[in-house]
Amino acid sequence: MRVMLRHVALVTSLLAVACGASRPTPVSSASQPGYAMKYADAVAGTTKTIGERQTDAKQITSGFGARVDELKKPDWARVETVVERADESGRSAGYGEARAEWGAVHRFWTEERETIGGKVAGGVDYTAKEKGCNAELGGAAAYALKDAVDKQQEKRLRAKNEAFVVIERYATVLGKENTKVLEKLADDVARASWIVNVDLPEERERLKARVAEKSSVGKTLDGIVEDEKAFQAEPGRTDADKKASEERIAAATKQRAEVDKAAAQADEALQRLDAQIEDAKKDYAAALEALKAKIAEKKKTADKS
Repeated sequence: MRVMLRHVALVTSLLAVACGASRPTPVSSASQPGYAMKYADAVAGTTKTIGERQTDAKQITSGFGARVDELKKPDWARVETVVERADESGRSAGYGEARAEWGAVHRFWTEERETIGGKVAGGVDYTAKEKGCNAELGGAAAYALKDAVDKQQEKRLRAKNEAFVVIERYATVLGKENTKVLEKLADDVARASWIVNVDLPEERERLKARVAEKSSVGKTLDGIVEDEKAFQAEPGRTDADKKASEERIAAATKQRAEVDKAAAQADEALQRLDAQIEDAKKDYAAALEALKAKIAEKKKTADKS
């Protein structure tokens, strides 16, 4: 268990430093071969993310009313405050930074989870056997690590959501079950607010920047082909060297065609994106007003009873 906890502490501290450090604005990587070879995937990934976030916002806001229906005789004035604070937090820089951190950790954990989990499981099993314990504890330890990372990230995100100050303050009055429901509602409102007001506009600018790099990326890929041909013409190149070089030329040539295709699709998406973002903002605003109206109606009914 101590081995697992040390891994948790190490991963959490490294990610906190990596995500929280202040950095200067980076310059374009379009002239770098490594970036150019993955450009099409990056553009397609950004386009996909935008579509997924639009869908997320719709799904989240469609469930606002159901969250309210789960509440059992709460202090409706506090519920109103929770919703207002969550909406404001979703638009804030602090919450946006926490969301960016969450995204970075999520990507890291998704890509490296099996490797890290395997090392933790192996370390725990090895230590257990050295201590005379024959039980297989590694799998449970790997799961516990994942659960610890998820919960810690949720905790850091909620720390930037001011609605949780209200929820924590009035937890006793609200009751355990209502508190759980309000936590989920605060998560939902803040996330939806962030998506339409912060994230989608940021992703739009990121996509614009990607599209603007198309010409430079194309030149970089052309340069890769030229460099490989020059490499093949050097004295002493073996057949194996030339074969590997031809494979790199083929990969760069294929990527060159993918660049134009991905950029064209992204450019087409950008032409619709401004209107889509405005529609997303309007839909969210309407859902938020409907949520507030429902809470106000329940408050009115409770006051009469």
